[in-house]
Amino acid sequence: MKRGIERRGEIRPYVMTRPIRLQIRFKDSITAELASYLPGVQRPAGDTVVISVHDMTEASKLLEVISSIGIRP
Repeated sequence: MKRGIERRGEIRPYVMTRPIRLQIRFKDSITAELASYLPGVQRPAGDTVVISVHDMTEASKLLEVISSIGIRP
């Protein structure tokens, strides 16, 4: 910990490039179909959806919606 604190001026925080692209693969195509009904969600394959979001807050909210409606990746 001491070494980390001493080097804090050298260490830069990780910055994610934007937009953030999430790719979620589901166990079956039916749940991917349900998730594809959400705005902004694309479905490039039978069991996969892709979502582009502006930041991790938006990604977190979208993942919360997917999990709260019973869709499990």
